[in-house]
Amino acid sequence: MAQSEGSCRQTFFVSKAADAFYNSGKLYHIDGQHELAIQDYTEAIRLDPQYAIAYRGRGVVYSDLGQHQRAIQDYDKAIRIDPLDADASYNRGIAYSHLGQSEQPEQYEGDIQIYDEAP
Repeated sequence: MAQSEGSCRQTFFVSKAADAFYNSGKLYHIDGQHELAIQDYTEAIRLDPQYAIAYRGRGVVYSDLGQHQRAIQDYDKAIRIDPLDADASYNRGIAYSHLGQSEQPEQYEGDIQIYDEAP
């Protein structure tokens, strides 16, 4: 049983550390410090590779920097982890539109539908 307690404790600390880097990334982004935001979101992802909102947050920063293809990659990853992430789906559709990619209309329509149906 000691191993499972240790494992739970380690998971807790990793989660808390990932949360701290996510929150720091969010603050850097709000402050316009894009590179620092990307670094902290990336560290949150490194600590917790299933942290969907960290991928979404980093994607937003990439979009703000005009790096829409990189943003789409992060939104795709966030959606694979959490298929009901309406914000990531919506943002991905917007990023595709910035790239002028209209060959993805069925995906874009699906993204809008998910966003419209979100609670």
